[in-house]
Amino acid sequence: MKLFMKKILQSFLERLGYQLVSTRQYLDVEPLIANADKENKTICDYLEDKKSKDPECSTIKGRRDRIVNKLSEYDISGNVSSILEIGPGTGNFTEIFSQNHNDYEIYEMHSGWANYLEGEYDVIIRNCDGSSLKDTVDNSIDLVHAHAVFVYIPILTVYDYLEEISRVLKPGGKVVFNIFTERTFTYDYARKWKNSEHRFPVIIPERMILEFTEKLNFSLVGQFDEIYGPGCIAEYFILQYSHS
Repeated sequence: MKLFMKKILQSFLERLGYQLVSTRQYLDVEPLIANADKENKTICDYLEDKKSKDPECSTIKGRRDRIVNKLSEYDISGNVSSILEIGPGTGNFTEIFSQNHNDYEIYEMHSGWANYLEGEYDVIIRNCDGSSLKDTVDNSIDLVHAHAVFVYIPILTVYDYLEEISRVLKPGGKVVFNIFTERTFTYDYARKWKNSEHRFPVIIPERMILEFTEKLNFSLVGQFDEIYGPGCIAEYFILQYSHS
């Protein structure tokens, strides 16, 4: 019933020229694409160059490539034929992980960016309801990844997604995601967030995420820290799934 009412509201708002989206901050699609095209750059390169000109964001530049390089140390793309990405947004990671993969599914709340990604990359757009992967077949995916998604949604919704991920992954499949933990979200970082305009961070204790995923038959493959925003750190988890 909740999902049904959400779809009705979404349809009504779209007729009025509005769109129902999550609390995640989205960049405007058309102006960003136009600016990137004007400079003959990909969206990723354009945003990276913008960050490099902002003193507060200088440490963010190169973050995606650092994450990809770190993940390559765990060989997450080895023997992978099917990939699912949750919340790709502008396609920062889609640009990398969709290469040489014909079976690449995307769940994106923002229809504008979903349409852009469908036209730009060889991906399959799934109907995103913000908590499930209902259009994906059981035991069909080798790798699920989500970047800067579980840092802002409620913990119970994170659990919903993790349950769904355990359903769609093949035995031996992996999931990669980042969250704010009590270790990375220190007092100093909290003060920086309080002094900013943003109020979205959700902190999930590491013990809770590991305990819950263990119940879902995930085992920890690796962890590492990476800068999330100006003076802020999020923790990445790499988990492998096995059927009970």
